[in-house]
Amino acid sequence: MLSRPLLKMCLTTLLCLCSGLFTVVYADTKISFQDVQGVGTSDNTLQIKNMRVDFTIDDPVISGVRQTVSAYYNITFRFDPVTLQLVPLMETMSANCVTVPIRVMNSQTNTPLIGARVVINEMEKLTDVNGFVLFEGVTSGQQVISITANDFETSYQEINTQCGASPQLDIYLRPVAITNPDDGVDNGAGGEDVDTPTEPEPDPDTNTGGEVETPKPDDTPIVSENVPTLIRIQLNWGDSPRDLDAHLTGPELGLAASYSNDQDRFHVYFGNKTTSVAQLDTGEFSNTKPEVVTIFPPVGEKQLRAGTYRFMVQHFAGSGSIITANAEVRLQIGDGGEQIFTPTLEGANALSSASTDVWTVFELRVNTSGHVEVIPLQQYETGVNPSSVRSGNN
Repeated sequence: MLSRPLLKMCLTTLLCLCSGLFTVVYADTKISFQDVQGVGTSDNTLQIKNMRVDFTIDDPVISGVRQTVSAYYNITFRFDPVTLQLVPLMETMSANCVTVPIRVMNSQTNTPLIGARVVINEMEKLTDVNGFVLFEGVTSGQQVISITANDFETSYQEINTQCGASPQLDIYLRPVAITNPDDGVDNGAGGEDVDTPTEPEPDPDTNTGGEVETPKPDDTPIVSENVPTLIRIQLNWGDSPRDLDAHLTGPELGLAASYSNDQDRFHVYFGNKTTSVAQLDTGEFSNTKPEVVTIFPPVGEKQLRAGTYRFMVQHFAGSGSIITANAEVRLQIGDGGEQIFTPTLEGANALSSASTDVWTVFELRVNTSGHVEVIPLQQYETGVNPSSVRSGNN
């Protein structure tokens, strides 16, 4: 957490910055720091969260009526070692500023796919008769798009969005191969079953050897249908404490140790929302709920990365404790049913009802064939700052 002098410096800078941004356009502008939180996000950056800007505008529909509009901002500052000043990173002010046009096509026929389901940041739309869909108000930065359609392989695309840029993204889905269990012939998606001639079974009475020949077993490896390609974890809570945060750690071979990550282990949380195989989706200010973590295969691969993933919840701000928060974690692996986790009373005496409390919920162990084992942990600890919520290095 930030020291009082440092936080005061940030808030003063913010006030000057935002006053210059808004009062020229809107005379009736108020900036509230009532729920502001400050936290370091790396060795030389920190984030001010929950700044609310209220401004009054003319109602675009009803003449003579004025409306008050509120917007929340999280702004990241970088420490400049030369000037010894905190410099606001202005791109963090423009969060929901990206338009993403997407066209989904059949990779075999090069024709549009109608009714394909496209998801970005919990926003879901279906493609039209031209295979087209348009997302507006997408958060700038690195995003993961999932595209699904009946009889087609699911696709995950990672893009880096920027305010003011909206190039069309063409995504091609490959039809799922359909195998006729009677003849073993791969007919392709949507293909008709083809009758193939079969040799008559030998008659034991006419077989010169007096025995029936046993067919050789198929050497094709058997892959169970319950190998997931997506894991979704949703954290929700009540009114007190005001803010809980989701944290996920997982395998990332070759990743160097840093302010937020351990060696070979990524750490996804509000200070580091995206990695190569996981993403955290939150609102534009810290206490927006629910928070959703998605785990997906690496780009170009069809199954989840093998290793141990650990999900944790931190009490970030507000009175009360994790036990009194009415917290609920919903885990969905692939197309399976949801598993629901809530805090247990056992071991809760370790909590201090402070913003350094952590609830370690479960581990997910993914083996090399893509199967997932869930290990409930239900453990508590305290005295942990956000960047350090990353234990579980197995």
